[in-house]
Amino acid sequence: MGKNLKKLRSLIWLPVFVLILFIPMVLEFAYLDDYAPILQRAISFWSYKTTTLLLSDLLFLQGGALILFGALVAGVILYNAWGTTGLLFRKYIPAIWNTKVMEQERRAPVGLAVGLILVGAGIIYIIVGIIITI
Repeated sequence: MGKNLKKLRSLIWLPVFVLILFIPMVLEFAYLDDYAPILQRAISFWSYKTTTLLLSDLLFLQGGALILFGALVAGVILYNAWGTTGLLFRKYIPAIWNTKVMEQERRAPVGLAVGLILVGAGIIYIIVGIIITI
């Protein structure tokens, strides 16, 4: 029963995490007209831009931040997972091609998935930023 509950929890956690990542985008689409004048007064670069271009710039900034943060999370977790296998020492690069090391790499911690989801969300933010300006 414990394994099934753990699987159910992980299946519920993933969509909730993805939805939480896209809440800022939805809120920006809904409330940008309300706070756009404040941003345009605060930052001179956006003074004479339309709200569509302002939204696009905000999505690009958030997408870049998500990609950077996701790459850092995934990279650190992979580095730690590789460095602690016992078969791969950081100074012995040929051990990467060892099948035991590859098998352990595929079972990398859950944090790797979190990092990759953050990178994917960042890419989606940037794509939406491009689409709304077309």
